[in-house]
Amino acid sequence: MLLGFSTQMKTILLSILLLFLYQNSWSQNKSVKDVNSIYLVCRSSQSKKNIIAEDFNLKDSLITHVGIGYIEKDSLVLFNVSNDKKDKNYSSLLRESLRSFVHQDGISYYSVWEYKTNVSEIETIKTVINEYLKRRIDFDYAFRINNDNDLYCSEFVYEVLSKTDTKKFHCLPEIKKLNAFYSRALHRDILEYIPVDFFTKFNVFTKIYEQHF
Repeated sequence: MLLGFSTQMKTILLSILLLFLYQNSWSQNKSVKDVNSIYLVCRSSQSKKNIIAEDFNLKDSLITHVGIGYIEKDSLVLFNVSNDKKDKNYSSLLRESLRSFVHQDGISYYSVWEYKTNVSEIETIKTVINEYLKRRIDFDYAFRINNDNDLYCSEFVYEVLSKTDTKKFHCLPEIKKLNAFYSRALHRDILEYIPVDFFTKFNVFTKIYEQHF
């Protein structure tokens, strides 16, 4: 199909095609428009899948990153703590559209999970997130719980949910004995952490969409 085009032109055309697939796949999912729902969007990158998903997740063997959001002006707004990007205030806590969240180099998969709730809980979660937005958040490469303004993606999402409803969204951290590789990298033998797919413990989130690339 791309015969006769230069390598650069092929790259541009493929990028446009992938962007169309991202947009089109989401636009066809008409169910993701509920203003009374909380959404979690998860993605997977080839570079981290074998490290994070297989070694540290509870159930999901794919996802390596998670964000939380809600519908605002007919569009999904997502909030996530990034390990490689910062906003204009040098915070790792980003406010993104779905398109910017999934349109990243190396992304091979994403899924959308929904929790149907009510206006009151949506307003509470907005208040909680806004409090985090006032802080300058740094990505926590040490992966330590309760590390002040240093957070990693799943820790942030869990904190938002647990502050929204301490009973419904309470869970204990996972405790894992580290092998020699992880022990050297994290400078400890035991890791206490919040898995990327921690929300599967709650049985209130339903996967409503997924897309492989």
